[in-house]
Amino acid sequence: MKGLLIIFLVLLSGCQSPKIYIINQGYSQKQVSSFKRAFKLHGLTMYESPVNIPQEFSDVALATNIGFSDQKLINQVQSILNEFGLSNAEHYRFKQGNHYYSDNNIGVYLKNPNRLDKEDLPPYLTTQDCITADATLQLNKSEKFVLEYENRPYTDDKLHKISGIWRYVARKLTLTGKFIEPQSYQQSHETMKTHLGLRPGEVFKPQINTNSLPALNCEFSIVYMDQM
Repeated sequence: MKGLLIIFLVLLSGCQSPKIYIINQGYSQKQVSSFKRAFKLHGLTMYESPVNIPQEFSDVALATNIGFSDQKLINQVQSILNEFGLSNAEHYRFKQGNHYYSDNNIGVYLKNPNRLDKEDLPPYLTTQDCITADATLQLNKSEKFVLEYENRPYTDDKLHKISGIWRYVARKLTLTGKFIEPQSYQQSHETMKTHLGLRPGEVFKPQINTNSLPALNCEFSIVYMDQM
């Protein structure tokens, strides 16, 4: 569940060269490769990380641990980012977004301000009380999705899996794939009842309910249990 677990991105300790991790949202792979080449020219290796960027992070952000003291390295990283017009990076030191870095490792968080998905999508959605299927929808940062589902009523005890491409524009999520009919969902923010009381959540409602794959006719949602 979002916000409940600290994401330990780097666990190794001891004497080692600092590692720099890029967490990207909205930049193309070609642009990311340009970032990595620029860092390499300065003697720094940049690693890609697949985690999601916390919503509270600015479009250009750096994250370290509270004891990080290599200001020269911070200045060097900022200087490289300046080459791409990515200035004034905000520096987070206190596990904001539950992201943590050990030693002198740095997370570089880049959100493309021109991206279509201005609002972050949750990485997982599930069905709630759907009469045709019980399903989980995984939305990868690479804009690929994985849908795992069991048809209802449960007749074969078989977990099915399909994959495809997702797009998100103007609060509408669209799923397409080689072996499925396209399906679109309208996103809404709702207050949802839970065993702990009311909690905020997001609901994705199908635009049509006649898709040949029953699981795609379900509503998908996520509840943020750690928020009030």
